[in-house]
Amino acid sequence: MWTLKGQLLQEFKGHTGEIWGMSFSPDGKTIATASSDNTARLWTLKGQMLQEFKGHKGGVWGVSFSPDGKTIATASSDKTARL
Repeated sequence: MWTLKGQLLQEFKGHTGEIWGMSFSPDGKTIATASSDNTARLWTLKGQMLQEFKGHKGGVWGVSFSPDGKTIATASSDKTARL
């Protein structure tokens, strides 16, 4: 995570593959990431992993929060989307 002036604020480490997507929650307090390691993860802004979402049989290309921030949707190369 970077400032608009290019200062590094935080790194998010834990995925074992490339990160292909990320999304801020509507309240701006958490971040979801999507990875080629077939998982999505939920993080604090300090880089602490809160949750790992497993189950896809292919890389997770995208992740998005619902408008109320209570659900995330993932899209995978396994030809499925999950909530």
